[in-house]
Amino acid sequence: MSNNGAYHLALLLELLYHPSTSSSTRNALIQSTIGIIIDSAPSLLNASILTRGYLGFVSGMLTHKPIYDHWLYSALFRITFEILTRIPYFAEKLRILHTFLNTNLLPRAHQLYLYSDADHLIPSEMVETFAK
Repeated sequence: MSNNGAYHLALLLELLYHPSTSSSTRNALIQSTIGIIIDSAPSLLNASILTRGYLGFVSGMLTHKPIYDHWLYSALFRITFEILTRIPYFAEKLRILHTFLNTNLLPRAHQLYLYSDADHLIPSEMVETFAK
């Protein structure tokens, strides 16, 4: 799973551990998980990472060659994401996601972490911290 996949996993875990989910459903899914491959993830979703990710996506769609830093667009996107991450609804969602990713709720399965210092979006230190 990528960083986006990690956050989808956190949402799935949130649903699995919701009181309305039966324990048999939760146990069946968790026990059927054999392994997890994690590709440069998970990281904190902060304005800096959101800016680089969004800029890389948009520039890649337009030019087929993603760029992760631009003198004007980086500043505009960063301001936008700084504002968005301070809106209570989004701030609470990010807090919940970070909580689920940093608990023992992940299935006990083999985990393989693929990451590099050359990654433009997710610093390797974040991956290493999570892996510990």
